[in-house]
Amino acid sequence: MVRKTHNHGLHVYERGDTDWTHAPDMETIERRLVVRGERAALDSYDPHDGATFVATDTGAVFDGDGDSWSRATRRYAETTVDDLRTRETPVADVRAYGATGDGESDDTEAIRSAIDTDGAAVAYLPKGTYRVTDELSLDSTNLRGDGAGATTIALDERVDRALAVDGAGGGVADLTVECNGMAMEGVRLAAEHALAERVAVDHVTQWGDRDESTACINVMSAPHATVESCRATRARAPNTGVSNGIHVAGDGGGVTIRNCAVDDVTPKADGDGIVVQGLNDGTRVIGNHVTNAAKSALKLNRPTERPISVLATGNTLQAGSNCLSIARIQGTETTFAGNTLVQDRVADAALRVSTDPDLDAAPVTVTGNVIELTDPADGNDLIRIRDWDRGVVVSGNTCKLYGGGNCGIRADSSENVVIEGNALDQVGETAISLVGTSLASVTGNVVDDAGTAGISLDAEASRCVVTGNVVDAPDGITVADGAADVAVGTNVGG
Repeated sequence: MVRKTHNHGLHVYERGDTDWTHAPDMETIERRLVVRGERAALDSYDPHDGATFVATDTGAVFDGDGDSWSRATRRYAETTVDDLRTRETPVADVRAYGATGDGESDDTEAIRSAIDTDGAAVAYLPKGTYRVTDELSLDSTNLRGDGAGATTIALDERVDRALAVDGAGGGVADLTVECNGMAMEGVRLAAEHALAERVAVDHVTQWGDRDESTACINVMSAPHATVESCRATRARAPNTGVSNGIHVAGDGGGVTIRNCAVDDVTPKADGDGIVVQGLNDGTRVIGNHVTNAAKSALKLNRPTERPISVLATGNTLQAGSNCLSIARIQGTETTFAGNTLVQDRVADAALRVSTDPDLDAAPVTVTGNVIELTDPADGNDLIRIRDWDRGVVVSGNTCKLYGGGNCGIRADSSENVVIEGNALDQVGETAISLVGTSLASVTGNVVDDAGTAGISLDAEASRCVVTGNVVDAPDGITVADGAADVAVGTNVGG
């Protein structure tokens, strides 16, 4: 019996067939061959473990794991519009439909006509400024320009959003979306595998008496969407509500936010750089740079009834001098690794792990980060863990308070906390503080030049172990009367 493989149509001979002994292992070959096709066709191919899919219309690469496709961090090649034409990918040039790109004419309908062209995978905007007066909606089409510094879509009428990607595999790339304070969202990704790549979005805001949240880029219920190498600037909310640079919410998962720059997000009350919330399990926030966020540079928030997992790594995070926190992790199974958080001062803590009393907390790992406050205010902590009972690991971080502030690492009313292998320098008061915390392990940390205690446990602490630490502090290691079942092992300087 002969059958064909799903992705490539290779002939597979079953044992007992005449030619079986001479047939190569077609199943293995099937898995090793790269699958090529338009991005919208991704889900029609089997995601074999180790398989690779290259989208011929965008250049994006996806890896199979046996169950599903996931966006790869690498690219097959930098893809230009000329490349797409060479590959015979249908391209609709907006100029052929009457667009001028002169910044004066209304190009809205011409761009829509190019987007809606039957069979066109790409609507192409050559270098120029395209004035638009209404929302542009994409299904599975990709809207591409000649680069964020060359092609600009300039909004000239008030709308809810400038661009929306509503079809699977649709996307926008290589252009600037200048909202001019006329839209509450710049780009919305609202479909599976939607893409925003090398896109700059500027100046979203609430207009009139509208009070909805604003976002330069909003990923809403878009599984496996990707926002890569984008820039989000000037997100405003002058009325009530929230402003975000990049916002991920809804019932999705597997979203990637990578190598993006976010700057200038207000209002002070609730202006966040990058926010991930909702059912977005498996979301990755990698290599982004956030500056001048009024509240949190990065907020990972889970207002749901089940835990999700989020990876945040390699990010550089800075927020305004009156921000609540630089990175707020709330209620999410999270790995926060290899990030840099450097700021002058904050409202309470540079990195805060806290939860809603009505939600079950989930494990959090904070490891290998550089966290510094260069001009800390009284009461500032570097890492603050509060009301967490499901396990927090704080390990291998480099923490510095430059002689001011309060604590380097503070665990308050929490359980199952591991504080291990961290280096803390120039902490104004106590380097590591356990307040009303139980089942904590404080091991292998190095404390240099703390103002008061290197490690302290209050009277409500219980069932804790403190050992293998090196402490340079006037009060060494202190355990208050009333602390129960606290084991202080061999430490240096304690």
